[in-house]
Amino acid sequence: MWTIDNITTFGTLIQPFISHINFQKVSSIDFITKIKPFKSIFDDKFYNKIVEDHCLNTDLTSPQIVKYLDSQIINLRDASVICNWIKAMKKQKWEVTYDFDLLVRGSRDGFDKNIFHKYCDKKKPTITIVRVKNSNEILGGFNPCNWKSVAGFGEFISTEESFIFSLDKNNLENSIFSKVIDTEHAILTSRKRGPFFGHGNSDFELLYRDKLGQCSKNGYEKAIRQSNEYFEVDDYEVFKVIYR
Repeated sequence: MWTIDNITTFGTLIQPFISHINFQKVSSIDFITKIKPFKSIFDDKFYNKIVEDHCLNTDLTSPQIVKYLDSQIINLRDASVICNWIKAMKKQKWEVTYDFDLLVRGSRDGFDKNIFHKYCDKKKPTITIVRVKNSNEILGGFNPCNWKSVAGFGEFISTEESFIFSLDKNNLENSIFSKVIDTEHAILTSRKRGPFFGHGNSDFELLYRDKLGQCSKNGYEKAIRQSNEYFEVDDYEVFKVIYR
């Protein structure tokens, strides 16, 4: 059993080497058993950075986070990466597992905004996934709050937990995780719009004129597309995220 003095001494000894550790390569089991118990040796800002880096871990030997997935766009490994990001933003325990409950699929249910709101309103939290037509791009966003059919322009939702992303299915380590920066304008919800993250021209928007979408960096940390031109949606899915 380690004492407080033991941990403090260990922290002093290891400090010069911490910057050389690639926490992205640490498996979930090792993170839980070998790093998390020594959280106190890191300052809060650096520990949060470690958690973010670890969330990009795609080690197939890690425990399966998502038990079942009905998706035509992503697989279980992709979903596990997304769930690691959710854990980081919500500061959840690493032992948490998830179910993804499919609410709507464009190719099955249609691409109309009214259909999106019919199946997805008041179903928080949700993950939106889109496959861009004629490309390998997979984009998405996490909304911890409820989608609502607000009249007119709609209303902005404030949250510190939303994020958007792009997945590189050929090399998940090249995926882009972009957390919300302008927390007061994290989500825009309106019956006239589909999923909308950010403000202005939107950091990530779907169902603009049916099957069109757009990404233009405004209120989130990173751009998730190189182009801010409109793109055509090949298919999209929205899941309710259930914590276990």
